[in-house]
Amino acid sequence: MSGDAAVIVVKVGGAAIAAAAPGSGPAAPPPLADVAALVRAGRRVVVVHGGGPEITRLGERLGLQPRFVAGLRYSDPETVAVAEMALGRVGRRIAEALTAQGVDAVSIGGPDARLLVARRLDMRDEAGRPVDLGLVGEIASVRTEVLFGLLAQGLVPVVSPIAAGLDAERYNVNADDAAADIAAALGADCLCLATDVAGVLVPGSDAPLARCDPAQARRLIADGTIGGGMRPKVLACLRAVGAGVRAAWIVDGRREGPVQGAALQLPGAGTAFLASASGGPAPLHAGDGDGAAVRATYERYVLGTYARAPQVLVRGEGTRVWDASGRSYLDFLCGLSVTNLGHCPPAVVAAVAAQVRRLAHTSNLYHTEPQAELAAELVAMAFPGRVFFCNSGAEANEGAIKLCRKAAWRKAQARGGAPATEVCSFEHSFHGRTYGALAVTRGYQEGFGPMLEGFRELPWNDAAAAEAAIGPHTAGVIVEPIQMEGGVRPADPAFLRTLRALCDRHGACLILDEVQCGLGRAGRDFAHQHYGVLPDVMTLGKALGGGLPMAAFLARDGWTDALRPGDHGTTFGGNPVVAAAGLAALRLLRDGGYAERGRVLGERLRAGLRQRLAGCPAVAEVRGIGLMAGVVLGTDAPAGAAPAAAERCRDRGVLINATAGVVLRVMPPLTVSEAELDAGMDIIAECVRDAAGGARAAAG
Repeated sequence: MSGDAAVIVVKVGGAAIAAAAPGSGPAAPPPLADVAALVRAGRRVVVVHGGGPEITRLGERLGLQPRFVAGLRYSDPETVAVAEMALGRVGRRIAEALTAQGVDAVSIGGPDARLLVARRLDMRDEAGRPVDLGLVGEIASVRTEVLFGLLAQGLVPVVSPIAAGLDAERYNVNADDAAADIAAALGADCLCLATDVAGVLVPGSDAPLARCDPAQARRLIADGTIGGGMRPKVLACLRAVGAGVRAAWIVDGRREGPVQGAALQLPGAGTAFLASASGGPAPLHAGDGDGAAVRATYERYVLGTYARAPQVLVRGEGTRVWDASGRSYLDFLCGLSVTNLGHCPPAVVAAVAAQVRRLAHTSNLYHTEPQAELAAELVAMAFPGRVFFCNSGAEANEGAIKLCRKAAWRKAQARGGAPATEVCSFEHSFHGRTYGALAVTRGYQEGFGPMLEGFRELPWNDAAAAEAAIGPHTAGVIVEPIQMEGGVRPADPAFLRTLRALCDRHGACLILDEVQCGLGRAGRDFAHQHYGVLPDVMTLGKALGGGLPMAAFLARDGWTDALRPGDHGTTFGGNPVVAAAGLAALRLLRDGGYAERGRVLGERLRAGLRQRLAGCPAVAEVRGIGLMAGVVLGTDAPAGAAPAAAERCRDRGVLINATAGVVLRVMPPLTVSEAELDAGMDIIAECVRDAAGGARAAAG
């Protein structure tokens, strides 16, 4: 089963449950056969089931008289106990039916591990008066880590909708509602309600309605077209898509195929409820299918510090993102190397959901488990030392600069004399935009002077210039092993080895900035491992939080005592939620072998681009290490060709960017498939030739 496959939640009831009953024959009920087929195809499926007839039969055998209030069944503790017993039997039969199809399944009740926690349902009559239905509940929380844990073991969870209560009671929850809430909590791609009907029927048509957006559904409810038992199913579907589920379906569970069709979003599977009429996710503003209202809001309220693309992105999954119109894009920029493991990795989503329910923030006045575990695993992956967590790469570099100067000050205090204070950086570097980081990022300083003192910029990849400049007055040297913003420029190995030797000779601190090139992007856990050069301090960011804002600097043993209580701090750094995300992402990177996968795919990427761009005189070279490529346009390319090519790629459905004026930066996620990589390369090469005039030059 694929670890990054989207989740599908299937609710079975009616005919499916009857068909799974003892004595119903060896064949699996149609929706369960569909579930088994989806699982065998690598999809991750959670089954939620009802069991009303079974509950009624068991209650009658036990002499339990049903009680109704306002036409609805009242649930007292005895009723809930009978329901839990009956649903347990149903769940076991469904799990056995799936197992017979070669799919491992496990029946689990909502109270088990407090998987489902409910509050008393707030039910009111038409006059707005409360209606007491007893222990009928609505879902308050779902422990998604339990379900993701079962899915990770290759199991299909079969969930019964009895829930533990916030008040120590147990609650009976409508199975359709439970399925919708579970789908929303899991960030499911699809919710499918397999019922005894083919979908929503409208007057004048024998076929069910194929698609329905929320506005249309509300109209059909208001005019009575949707009523009776269909109404709560439709409301459950609307709640699911309103909470971010891409599509919710009502399909015919009496025949084989519709559940698979819904999961694959095939026409004719049943009635699909979508967040917008276009079939894409719901826009932020009603009627804003192209994002115009969002862009107008930006213009009015957000500082204009970015030349943003016109697209309003509303959803991401794996290698793709979707805009407000429902169009998808291959994301080969990864939010500037942030989503290295793809968008919304399920393990990261589950870790964040679990942690934010448990403890969201404490400040760094206290210890928290996620931060401690992440620090230990980072050190184990990198080198012996200690970690300081912060929020962005610029902050990490600021902290590293402070550490190197404080270390030099402490050495001077111990031996007497003036401390070394100078910090050296290199041309084309990018270390951030805050003042300390800006002091070592010369290309972005215009208009912000005077700069902080004590910083010197040296020529890139020039060992002789470094030898002449670095001496006893040098507190630290900060360098990117691969200049990413500077045009995807890998450092020369001899250059980095020279810097290491110079820092050792003069007692200076070597800071390697791996904010963008670290954590698998370079085809190793850390880029410096390509060079055999160990830093004194390494800065990380971007991918560290698995998509959430997080950064850190790691100080090697021998440098960790430079900063002591009060010397440095942050309120949000290492926050429990982002630390939990970072821990999940780091384990996924390590256990999934994604760094090595990036190395292999990176070779395919650069070789493929070189082959596709062969003979294009505007392209000077394709360079990079790991899963990255810099397509460098030479002097034959017209001015502005790189930004123009990036824009054309975006229009064709591939997101990359232009950097250093003439370089197209390509950074797919480490999870990208070979087919996606090849498709993206085809588009990039065509757009480069078109924008740079390469196709015309080659033809001539």
